Amino acid sequence: MAARDGEHERSSMTRISTALCIAALACAPALAQAQRSIIDLGLSYNYFGDTLVDGPTGGGAPAQAALKVSHVGALLLNYEYRPTPNLGLQLATSFGGTLDVEGAGSLAAQGRTFKARPYSLTAFVNYHFFDEGNALRPFLGIGVNFTGYASVESYTGQTVDMSNGWAAAVQAGARYAFDKNWSLLVSLGMNWAKSDITLSGSGGTQQASIEFRPAVFGLAVGYSF
Repeated sequence: MAARDGEHERSSMTRISTALCIAALACAPALAQAQRSIIDLGLSYNYFGDTLVDGPTGGGAPAQAALKVSHVGALLLNYEYRPTPNLGLQLATSFGGTLDVEGAGSLAAQGRTFKARPYSLTAFVNYHFFDEGNALRPFLGIGVNFTGYASVESYTGQTVDMSNGWAAAVQAGARYAFDKNWSLLVSLGMNWAKSDITLSGSGGTQQASIEFRPAVFGLAVGYSF
């Protein structure tokens, strides 16, 4: 009787172990899908059509002095982690472009005033629509942007200082998957980056501020793993 009880117990344990293994194998693909990471590499284009400029004002600045900024193309590098099939946590970076600032208004004849190399880092929380198996998946995102300015150089002999800043950011886009690893990303983002500018020279110190408010177009190739 004891031998039969032991055999029955071993049989029950075998069945339980088998059931647990089957359940683990069934859950593994879902967990793998929910924890996928994506790296994107491509190009971004910052369109400054809605830029607002205040100044320059101060020592030596003529009345109705203004500035205008050029559009900027740059490299785009993203990393996104998906804790669930629909939720994505993304870090988006942009760097490598050159921003030219020219005189406008009563400074129009002055031409280029200074240049800088902007760089940005944006943290997004994205929501991806449709099931994960769909090749085309639109998404919406909201986040926080940091924009800084390096290699600031004057064309007029002045010393130019640009402040870095934080701003809210939003984006919309879509990803098309060619297979389980490779995809194409298209995105359109906006942020409300602002910089306070100080121009110092022999004629005095001038102050200006620029609300860049760029529309950021992105095109990139993504690799999932």
